Amino acid sequence: MSAGVVILGLVMVAVGALHRLSTLAPVLLIGGAAWVIFISLINALVQNLAPDWVRARVLAIFILVYQGSFALGSARLGARLPNEQASESLLSVPDLEQSGV
Repeated sequence: MSAGVVILGLVMVAVGALHRLSTLAPVLLIGGAAWVIFISLINALVQNLAPDWVRARVLAIFILVYQGSFALGSARLGARLPNEQASESLLSVPDLEQSGV
């Protein structure tokens, strides 16, 4: 499951380093597939681990926390863009992922 996150981080670094569409397209395809697989697996894991009587509430909280953290992470990365080039900002994404921010 963590392989999907690692692959996504590597894709973000590659997007920051590559500049040709012919090389970016396959990289983005691999990154998108890794992301969809990761989200599907984590969603199934949450559903299987939650007791029947609270499954809907657990899923609601999981989706709220997941989408909220995704939005906050995007806002944090977007706040860096005015100060840096987009490629430099994308190259720093793995550092942000490792720090848990």
